[in-house]
Amino acid sequence: MNITDLLSQEENDWLDFKQSWYHSNFDLIKDILCMSNSLSDKKERYIVIGVTDKDHKIIGISDGAGKWTSENITQLLLAYMTVIPEIVLIHVKVEGKKIDVLKIIPKRQDLPYVLDRKRYEEKIYNTQILFQNVVYARNNSRNTPSDRGADKIILEQLICRKKGLDLSPIERFNYYVRDIDSWVCPKNDEESILYCNKAEAADLQIFVKENRSFSLCSGEDIRTYNDFLTISGLNDTVWNWKKYTTSCSIEEGFSFYSVTVKLQSTTIKRFNIVGLDLKHEPFPGFNSFFVPEFGWDCHYSKGDIINLPEYQVCRLMCKVHNENRENDEILDYLNWEYLGDSSAFWDKYSYRRMEVRKNS
Repeated sequence: MNITDLLSQEENDWLDFKQSWYHSNFDLIKDILCMSNSLSDKKERYIVIGVTDKDHKIIGISDGAGKWTSENITQLLLAYMTVIPEIVLIHVKVEGKKIDVLKIIPKRQDLPYVLDRKRYEEKIYNTQILFQNVVYARNNSRNTPSDRGADKIILEQLICRKKGLDLSPIERFNYYVRDIDSWVCPKNDEESILYCNKAEAADLQIFVKENRSFSLCSGEDIRTYNDFLTISGLNDTVWNWKKYTTSCSIEEGFSFYSVTVKLQSTTIKRFNIVGLDLKHEPFPGFNSFFVPEFGWDCHYSKGDIINLPEYQVCRLMCKVHNENRENDEILDYLNWEYLGDSSAFWDKYSYRRMEVRKNS
């Protein structure tokens, strides 16, 4: 959100205005805690410094007030907290005056944020204390008083959010599938069934079933790089090695998997992934990697793919099949020119006939 949009808003549960920089660490830490534990639906929360809170008049901040950075605010919090929200301090000029925007980005899985290392105590005119393991929060435009914790209803809603109980079934799946270590998969040759071992998500199951496979050793299954690319998304590093080598394992190839996500017995999502079984360079030793089914019409960046729930299942399947490999290793060998814009890729290389690989 840009500064103009922020200045057009009234103070609320994700936005606060300060006329000047904090004179004490006490107030700074408390306001960050309260913003982090706000029940706002906004992913980012803001404290705008150098602006009056009532009429939003731009006062600006003095040069001497600029001692704070994202880094030293982060270090201040880490002295009292094990887990902290992401902190970004932005310096901007409006109407020729300097103002600071403190952006706070909490994570749902880390709620509620508390001073769990030790309490913070500060004495100016009198002793002020932020107590250890007490939840301070923000309700509308008001912060929790420092001498008591947040109300019970706010605590309950924070825990509800942490567990994803406020989310729709699809949102719950997207939330929990990112926590790879919370999933287990009993051995099953015909179908992999992944279970979430967290009590609040025990009703989620992922069924992964192999449908068909292609061998890289036989020129009958995959004859050209075009075929190879549209199935796997891989660049020509692996293709060229297979093309010219005299060594190929019958185990090497691609497998297509159907994935069904269920909440209790209800199917909430279906999609396909591709297993890449590779034995030689650039992956010595037998390895199984997984990618989403890309197809012919692609418009993905690396960030897009990494954030796909489908890719999180690929990570889970790699963990099931490999002891010492991370699925993210395969990202360096994907053809990002093709995945970024497949139509432009085919237009650019339409003159080039990809060679048929000779049988080993």
